[in-house]
Order: sequence, then C-alpha cells, then structure tokens
Amino acid sequence: MSTVKVQQHGKVSVISINRPERRNALCKDTVLELQATFADFDASEQRVAILTGEGDEAFCAGADLDNAQEMWRELWRCVPTVGITTEKPIIAATAGWCVGAGLVLVAMCDLAIAADNTKFMYPEAKVGLFGGFIVGLTARIPHKIAMEMIMLGRTVDARRAYEIGLVTVSCRRGGKLRRRS
Repeated sequence: MSTVKVQQHGKVSVISINRPERRNALCKDTVLELQATFADFDASEQRVAILTGEGDEAFCAGADLDNAQEMWRELWRCVPTVGITTEKPIIAATAGWCVGAGLVLVAMCDLAIAADNTKFMYPEAKVGLFGGFIVGLTARIPHKIAMEMIMLGRTVDARRAYEIGLVTVSCRRGGKLRRRS
C-alpha cells in the first residue's frame, strides 16, 4: 500500500500522507515517497501542490518513533524549500494533530491552512530528541513563542497559529474563514 496518495484537480495536485492508522507519522518509506512525489510534481505541468494528511485525526504525527533511526537520515529530503526544490507553490492543509516533523513540513510550505481542530506541537524536548528545526521555526513565528513550542513542548491551536503567523488561513467548520491580509 502506498504511503502517499496523489489526486489531480485541474492544475492542482493534492498530495496526501496516507498512513491514517499511524496518524500519518513519517517513516522512511513515506519520506522517500514524498520526495519522489514532489520531484514528479516539479517536473509536471501542475501549478500548485496541496500537502495534507488522510483523515481528521492528524495532518502528521511527526516521526514514526518505531522507525525513527532509519527515518532521521532521510527526513530533510521531503521538506519543502530544504530537500524539495520547486518554483511552484506548496500549500499545507492541516486538520488534527501536527507534531514534530509534521510541524516542520507546515512551517516550510509557502502557505498553510489550518482546520479549527488543528493542534501544532514540537515535543522533541519532551521525548529527548532534537531534529535541529529551531532556526526554521524562529524565522517564521515570533522567537519567544517558538521557544515555548521547542523548549517546553507547548501546543498551539489553529486560532493561535493564525494569530502568530504560522498559518495564513484558519477555517471554522461550517463558519467563516479567517485570513491574513
């Protein structure tokens, strides 16, 4: 079974992490498949990619800790603007948990949309890991808020993520969109 699903809607590619049973956690196979999928997207006539996760429970629960050692060497290869190079925009569309490496993916996308049930967390300090994303997050949101997330493992909900500029649109189910101007 493929760990990445791709659908095309006109010139838009919807790229979904397809491991809902593992809350879309990233394993080595998923990382390599995302890398290949983004390379195909870049070489195609498609104009925009939307990166999402299957299901409402999690956009991406971060690294699959059952296979973390083999995945860490490859993770950077599937991160937009780090391992993925394209002039085309990549938009993250999140729902549910967005943890660790999942937060990295969102922060490095060109735009991000968060459903109202999205919760962002960077728990590496709590589990004794450090992936080195501190510089990337502090460059994208206010420094002290990034430090709270990184050093204390604080959770940020969709509304707060919108307020601090981590996401550009926050969606209420059945309600209005909140957009950055």
